[in-house]
Amino acid sequence: MSKLPALLKLMRVPVAFTAMADVMAGYLIAVAPSSINLKDMLLLMAASSAIYSGGSVLNDICDINLGRARRPERPLPSGDVSLKGALFLMPALISGGFILAYKAGPLSALTSIVLIFLAISYGMFTKERSVTGPSNMGLCRSVNLFLGMSAGWKPVNGHMILLLITFAHVFSITILRRFEKGGIIEKKGMAVAGWAGVISVLLLLREFKLVGGDALIFLTLYGLLTGLSLFDALNRVEPRGAVKGIKTMVLGIPLIDAAYTAGTHGLSYGLAVALFTIPAYLLSRFFAVA
Repeated sequence: MSKLPALLKLMRVPVAFTAMADVMAGYLIAVAPSSINLKDMLLLMAASSAIYSGGSVLNDICDINLGRARRPERPLPSGDVSLKGALFLMPALISGGFILAYKAGPLSALTSIVLIFLAISYGMFTKERSVTGPSNMGLCRSVNLFLGMSAGWKPVNGHMILLLITFAHVFSITILRRFEKGGIIEKKGMAVAGWAGVISVLLLLREFKLVGGDALIFLTLYGLLTGLSLFDALNRVEPRGAVKGIKTMVLGIPLIDAAYTAGTHGLSYGLAVALFTIPAYLLSRFFAVA
């Protein structure tokens, strides 16, 4: 494998696009349409992508011995990327992410520090823990959503409940992987509950008028896209079958972000966020998601 594809594989580039979708959604939720600053939004999206990619590199560095035994095709165990190169790339990405967030404002810089702390703690300390690992990953995604909000955050904001939905959704995806053995999801009830939970909560928010009706369009797309894949995975018995369902739920995160955004500012804003699903899915055909 040539150098650039190996580096992109190491950085989990498809999932970096879902991280950017979080930030765009958070920004558009927090900032009135008339006050959108494209420069600030792009800075925060780039910061999120860099920090997420740096965290992915750190995960593989920490898992290099496990990778040699179980996933020898990965960039570090295979030697496509040297350990020395990864040890240089990881801090470069994370520090670059902080600098970009700093340029967007002091609250954004502070939020990026929290995000970096969570990414490092997941890779180095909590990833293998049954509850703190999924909680840590859920917090990463919630703080990433808030990174977008940080540019226009106000002390009282009813949409902060969206951070809790993101936490619960990512927590359920992460903990679901702990019930996947040999490509089969052992706890099927939890798999369905994790998928249905986020849809149910957003429908309740619609009933209580906390999000608008346009959210239902993207919520339906998310339900169809991820639901069909998940239920197909639950009925498969061949190795790696379950991974496909979990992967689809991760790649569908921009549609949840789009539901938040459309429910706040309308269909066109939601569509802008939902478009991140396209590069995430296309790139996932060539690069690993997890």
